[in-house]
Amino acid sequence: MKNQMQKGFTLIELMIVVAIIGILAAIALPAYQDYTLRAKFAEVPTIMGSNKLAIQEYFHVNGSLPTNAGSIAGWSSTLTGSNVGDVNITLTASSGIQGVLATNIDTTAGNDTITMTPTNSNDTISWTITCTGIDAARCPSR
Repeated sequence: MKNQMQKGFTLIELMIVVAIIGILAAIALPAYQDYTLRAKFAEVPTIMGSNKLAIQEYFHVNGSLPTNAGSIAGWSSTLTGSNVGDVNITLTASSGIQGVLATNIDTTAGNDTITMTPTNSNDTISWTITCTGIDAARCPSR
């Protein structure tokens, strides 16, 4: 009798491959969704860059941080990014920029805030970022 060579895959081999792909997808999808949400949050400091520059220019011209947005040339209260919709920006009492993430952020994010606070250190402005209502891993660090 001739031994016939096996051609193709058996049903069990195919089922094992499908199970492995399913397990990998179950792990990868939540990680990817978290990554995309962190990327959206990371865009906010970049969007607010023009307002940061306006505050730094105000500081260098006047020697102090501004107390209201009306006195800052180039201030914009609503900016838009490519991954984030409108970011409503207000000047807080401590002269920091506060961005309220209003649209096009994942529904689990809600209306969380990212606050960028300028600090005068030896006539140099440095910025600290704090997040309210955002998981620490998703808060931008620049």
